[in-house]
Order: sequence, then structure tokens, then C-alpha cells
Amino acid sequence: MKTDNVLRAVGVTALLLCACDAVEPPVSDQTSVEQGETRRVLSREAFEQAEREAGLPEPQRVDNGDGTWSYALDEGFRSDVELRGKVIAWEYDGQATFSNDPTLGGERTFVVQEPREEDPEDSLLQRRRLDARGRWWKVVDVDHDAWARATERGPDELEEEESLALSGPVEPKEPDNDPGTKVTWQPMSWQHSSCEPGGGLNPNEAHFWDSDGRYAPSNLTKRQKTAVQIRHNGSFVCSGVILRSREVLTAAHCVSDDNNNPLPNSSITVRRFDNGEIRTADDIDLPNSYTGGSVDGGGTDFADDWAIIELQSSWSSGYEDMDMSSAPDSTLSGLDRVQNLAFPWFFPLCLDSWGAQLTHNTEFEPIASIHNKKLRFKIDGTPGHSGSPLYYCPEGDNNICGGGEKGFVIGVFAGWNTTNNRFVGPKSAHFFDDAQAFMDD
Repeated sequence: MKTDNVLRAVGVTALLLCACDAVEPPVSDQTSVEQGETRRVLSREAFEQAEREAGLPEPQRVDNGDGTWSYALDEGFRSDVELRGKVIAWEYDGQATFSNDPTLGGERTFVVQEPREEDPEDSLLQRRRLDARGRWWKVVDVDHDAWARATERGPDELEEEESLALSGPVEPKEPDNDPGTKVTWQPMSWQHSSCEPGGGLNPNEAHFWDSDGRYAPSNLTKRQKTAVQIRHNGSFVCSGVILRSREVLTAAHCVSDDNNNPLPNSSITVRRFDNGEIRTADDIDLPNSYTGGSVDGGGTDFADDWAIIELQSSWSSGYEDMDMSSAPDSTLSGLDRVQNLAFPWFFPLCLDSWGAQLTHNTEFEPIASIHNKKLRFKIDGTPGHSGSPLYYCPEGDNNICGGGEKGFVIGVFAGWNTTNNRFVGPKSAHFFDDAQAFMDD
């Protein structure tokens, strides 16, 4: 990189480099064949430790003059750095742009593309990470052995797949939209004044299906304690689920605005419902395609509407975290019910609850339709359901998960698809490899 791209703001170059040199793997200088320039390679762990030890001040905001702002860059940060994680190699990809006055909750559209085979590594190379200092990092390389270990399924998951899998090929119960179709969907999140049909909003703003069982649990099971509230500037906006002690799965639109600009990490907090603990976002991992939409069609495909929030610190104990499922369609088609944990804006009977009450929904029907990247389902949904998990339990009849049982997340609640008159969300098997690589990095 040119020297004028070296980042300036505070003056911690020596401290950063000394701290990084002291931690394995050591710093090394390599030559980029593509650019013919020297690239400084650091371990991601060493780099982040050095920044913590440097005691950097809060980054300064820079007004971009177009209704957006960015964080100023720290002096001593070299833009030619490559960070080596346990699975992924990351390259700095510029400063994020944030909206001065973010608009939230608007419609999304995308144009359906021709189906095509996707290379898993190509998919991972399109992912990116936003850190707490407003820097975008893109994936530039993958340690394939480490990735294979991260995505290896354990015997419990293999066993539950075999126990539920249907024999023979699986055809979607409802056909997918034809290529070229313009699809419109509404994120089920943010704040709306009413969910009453005919009350000035879309009549489909809230649905309560007769085939659902829903209740507000009073004594939470350890599995139900994985349900968390996603907050923006202290206000509830979405639901999410704990996958690991510092990793939370939610919807991408919950951490970005209608212009697909991200929300600053410092404004995103996650709250446990059972004990009120609050943690702030450290890194947020997003599909790169969420900002650009569905390849050539533009817009935002809800199949890309997922994100992993890495927290600054771990939760205390008392819950049994979920696992993501990579189960094939034959297993998902074998389910006779699906579970959901969410914090609706309106519950019950369209009364304002402001996300203050956890609800447990059970869909007493199979999934409405299973496609390559996405799910369509009938289950209760109001604003606030966005980012909540669709999950099942391998034992019994897909029950609520008793003590010691595994819970497998099969999808993320994205929103209401007006084209198909269904709730929709990305299928976890579609992004399983990417999410596991992020979490293990």
C-alpha cells in the first residue's frame, strides 16, 4: 500500500508493534505477488491484544458531508496489514460508513436469480467483519484444515439427522419464485404504532396462526434462557439466540439500517432476559452480499439476512446454548413441528409489550417450504421477532428440549414475504460453514 494510506490519529505505532511481536505466531514480512508490495502479517489475537493494551481513546467521528459519518483511523495502524486468525486471514477493507439519522424497518426487495452451484470457499471469501473501531475486514484466505475442524459435525448431530431424515428426494412443498421475479419483504423488527389490520399499516404486520401454540414462560428452562434481546442505543429492536458464550446469532437487518449501512458496534448491546445481563458488541460478522443484495439483481435477499455478534465479554452461566444445524433438507422435511423463541412488540392480542416479554411459539405443522438457502414458515410473528431462532430438538417429537437435550437452530426469522404470503428467513445449513468459521476464528 502507498504510505499515504498509513492510518493516523493517536500515535501508538511502537506499542502496537512491540505487543504484536511478543505473541505467537510472530510478526513476519511477506511479499504480495499480486501487488508486488510488502505485506505485514500479524496474528489476529496479537493485534487485538496490542490494541487493548495500548489503551486507545474512543475513535473520533468524521462527518462525510453526505448524511453519513465514519470513525477516524488510528495513527500507527498500517493498511497493508493482514491478520491471521485460527481459521481466516483478514485484510483491512476501509472504514465503515454510518448514517447520521438511520432509517429502520423499511421494505426490502430483490430480484430472484438463476440457481447456481456455489463454491463454499467463494461464499466465505465474500464475508466481512466490522470491528469496534469502525473498520471493515474482508476474508482473503482460509486455513482449510482448521475450517474442516470447525465445521465437522459431532455424533449427536449426525444421529439426530439420521433419526429424522425422510427417504428419497425432497421436493419443496411450495415452489420457489421464478428467476426474474421481484420479491418484496418486510423485516419484522423495529417500532410500529399498531398491528391492527386496517390500522394504517400493512394488514400482515402481525399474524397469529391457529396452528401455533404460544405462551409466555414464567419459569424459564436453560434452553429458553438462550433467547436474548438485541438493542440499538438502549432500545429493543430485535431478538437473537446465544450460540456460544460470546457469540449471538441474529438477523443482519437488526445491525444495519435501510440503506444497508451498519449500525456502530458501540450502539449494539445484547441483553439476557433471565438475569438482565447486558453485553456490548465487539465484532459483527456479516455476509458481504447483504449490502449489495442478490448478485446481479440488486436489493437484499432475505437468504443473506443473518449476522454473528461477537460480544466484548462472556455471559455468566445458567443457560444451555444452542447449536446451529447443518442438517440436509431430508431432515428438515422430517420435522413435524418447529420451535421459536422471540420478544414480540405486540403480545398478546396486539397489545404493546415493547419486547419486554419472551414468548415460546410451537408450530404444529411441518415447515411450509424448504429451499436451497431459505425457509418459508407459518409461525406467529410481530415486529421484534426478527433475528429470533427457529429450532428443534432431536429427541421425542421435536419437543421444547428437556434438560441435557440438544437444541438445533435451523433458521433465522427475517420477515414477512408479501410475494408468497409467508414468514421467511435464511436456512442455517446454507450459512453453517461461514458462521462456524467466524466463531472458531
